[in-house]
Amino acid sequence: MQYQSTEDIRSGLKFIAENDPPRSSLSNSATNLDELQKCCKAARQFINYRLRSESEVRFRLSKRFEASVVRETLAQMYREDLLNDERFALMFAESRKNSRPKSASAVRHELEMKGVSRDLSLSVTADIDDLEAALCAALKKSRALSNLPEYKFRHKLIGHLRRRGFTYSMSENAANQAWAALRPI
Repeated sequence: MQYQSTEDIRSGLKFIAENDPPRSSLSNSATNLDELQKCCKAARQFINYRLRSESEVRFRLSKRFEASVVRETLAQMYREDLLNDERFALMFAESRKNSRPKSASAVRHELEMKGVSRDLSLSVTADIDDLEAALCAALKKSRALSNLPEYKFRHKLIGHLRRRGFTYSMSENAANQAWAALRPI
């Protein structure tokens, strides 16, 4: 499966101005149309801040609007190409990979908590190399722990990596490599 780069995805987004009127299949009563416009505006603001999954948008909007208005708003967001769970999952996984490395299983779990389907989360995280991610996370954290003695350094770093979803053996291996990188012979 070929994925787009982050830049391609971001450039492909077409954020619509807040005043663009939504196309509605709801009855044309002024109240419903007004509610739909308010809901669409709220959805755009929420999505413009960062990409969101459909589930996140639905949950947020359902706090303030009726289900029929939320359903129509989600349909409008899909028509405007502002909602796309695959694009969201790709961006989320790439962000985790680059800025806060976690294991593939931890990223999958986070995606599923955000309402992304299991199949999609599995396909998006398939290219995450846990060993590489563990080493990257270990090297980042090792700078903050560099003044500690070796046993404390390893203990704290292994705990840090375990909380990010890596296995004990993988965490231990990454901690050993990080210690060796800090203390060249």
